[in-house]
Amino acid sequence: LPGSYSDWSLNLGVLAQSDTFVTGSVLDENSVIQPYRFEQGGRSIWNASVQRRWGDTWSVGLYGDNLTDKTYYTVLGDTRRNNVYGTPRSYVLMLRGRW
Repeated sequence: LPGSYSDWSLNLGVLAQSDTFVTGSVLDENSVIQPYRFEQGGRSIWNASVQRRWGDTWSVGLYGDNLTDKTYYTVLGDTRRNNVYGTPRSYVLMLRGRW
């Protein structure tokens, strides 16, 4: 940031993805092949951070991911496995010292 705020840093980001799907087939309990299709609509995941620096030695930052706490899959698999949820809302407060 300019002027007297030059020790501060603000960031805002978005991860966007359009609709996605996976198709396949699976044997049911009667050994009949059944097709499937898993779909997920498009999504946007918002992230932000603010950092403050003190000289060349110290800094502190607050980082937030998935600020709207959207539930989504990062991976669409099949009927039994590999369907992976994305990370829920999370925050990290970090203090750094450099010598």
